[in-house]
Amino acid sequence: MISGRPLALTEEAALSDALIWTGHPGAEGGPAIAEILFGDRAPEGRLSISLPRHVGQLPLRIEDLPSGRPQDGIGVDVYGDSEIDATGRHVFRKFTTACILESPHTPLYPAGFGLGYTSFAHGQPQLSATELQGAAAVLDVTLDITNTGTRAGTETVQLYLRDPVAEISRPLRELKGFARLTLAPGETGTARFQIIAADLEYDRGPDLAQMRRDWEGGAFRLNIGPHALDTQEISIRWTK
Repeated sequence: MISGRPLALTEEAALSDALIWTGHPGAEGGPAIAEILFGDRAPEGRLSISLPRHVGQLPLRIEDLPSGRPQDGIGVDVYGDSEIDATGRHVFRKFTTACILESPHTPLYPAGFGLGYTSFAHGQPQLSATELQGAAAVLDVTLDITNTGTRAGTETVQLYLRDPVAEISRPLRELKGFARLTLAPGETGTARFQIIAADLEYDRGPDLAQMRRDWEGGAFRLNIGPHALDTQEISIRWTK
């Protein structure tokens, strides 16, 4: 699939053993795709956008603002939602039990998603600190990755940041860094990230003329994993 925009590939995915998606490539794009198709190179790319289940989800962004509605398990009218509470009734989903939803609200393939010919296990994230202070502070984050398959491969570990309480509503997740590790079967490597105060900044101000880059102290959430919707979450506190 060669496309310049996110397409709903739900039917194609169900009918295919595998999908290769790419944006419109340059002059050497053809040979690069051929190398993937003929197995000369293992797939190592990751999606830079999310692909929807159906067109009604568009626009679909990982940087969406929190809506106040639950993000998961939405509504007993969702196909397949059969969870029962202690009284034997369907679990009440606040805000959504009166809505009829035709499919899950999650992407078919989220941003950062991609498969290869092997599998990886992610260890527990390790932080240099969970309490930081001042603009000069630096947070080091490490994560051990093990190739658990029988072939060499490359894993792309992604680090997302969320500021849950701010002067202006902030995205649910913002990509702040990624690390690519090429590992032999059974080999373990370490993904390393550094977060500085500038990574916490956003545009603040009463109007466009008075906007400035700045950050607020408080609680932040780090999400680390192979793609935007498969992450381990860690909370930190960073004060000015």
